Amino acid sequence: MSRNTRISFALVILVALGLAGGVAWCWKIRQTPETRKAARKEVVKEMREAKGDAVAACLQKLASERFFHTWFDNTMPYMHVAWETRVPADFIAQLAEEAFLRFAGNGEKDSEDIPHLRQIMAFAEGFLPNCTSEMAANALRDRLLDGHFLVHDYDGAIAMLEKGMPGHDPGWAKATIAKLRAHRALEAAEKPGQDADTVKKAKREALENFTIFGEYMLSDAMNNFEDCDPTTGVVYSFDWVAAKNFMRSAQLAREIGDTAKADELAARAKKHYVPALEKAKDDKKSLEVLKAEMKTYGL
Repeated sequence: MSRNTRISFALVILVALGLAGGVAWCWKIRQTPETRKAARKEVVKEMREAKGDAVAACLQKLASERFFHTWFDNTMPYMHVAWETRVPADFIAQLAEEAFLRFAGNGEKDSEDIPHLRQIMAFAEGFLPNCTSEMAANALRDRLLDGHFLVHDYDGAIAMLEKGMPGHDPGWAKATIAKLRAHRALEAAEKPGQDADTVKKAKREALENFTIFGEYMLSDAMNNFEDCDPTTGVVYSFDWVAAKNFMRSAQLAREIGDTAKADELAARAKKHYVPALEKAKDDKKSLEVLKAEMKTYGL
């Protein structure tokens, strides 16, 4: 056997051994439907035990690590293999939602959880394209929108809505943009050191946009609307949301000296608080919050 033949033969043996070793290693670390099911329980425990910055780090690790998966079914070639995350992408999206709710709190701007909430938002934004179902992607996108609102990033929320929110009516997006503009204007009006005209203009913008949102809540598209605040568990009917926004507008109108407009909006608010009370009567928590809100308005 010539020297070149021996070298070629040795190389073939080395390659074969390398391939065999690689296959053996992949098979050893493979994830099956059974191990994936167990992995779900493990990662849920890891996530719940994680604190602060470790939560986002845990999500990043889950999203970046890849494992050799094998499974069998009745379709050719019967045994399937893939290089995927430890748990399904949609399950990671669900974990990100849970992390969001953990840090959302009461939405206080100076809350110590806000930095962690921003970390979860950054993860969610980058992870969205990995979701395999429309339902999972839309749910995570909704939480991201909520996050922009909670951290008072109204421009970020408006940008999301202007880009388009799958699963939502365009009319809802337009009305929600009005609501966000109202909050943005209200914050601008509350900044110290501004002259009276600037404050009045900002409050006028806020009341106009709160009114737009309140009117949308009374449209046919929202007849079956009912929303549960993920941070408090309070359930809002469309009547309640409309009344709340009309009353906000009434207060602002009164602050800028537009008494006629204030009286008109207050009357509209009172009209819709009545059915709101009826709808909340069997929900103790929501009813308490609704009555407390009405009390602040002298109702």
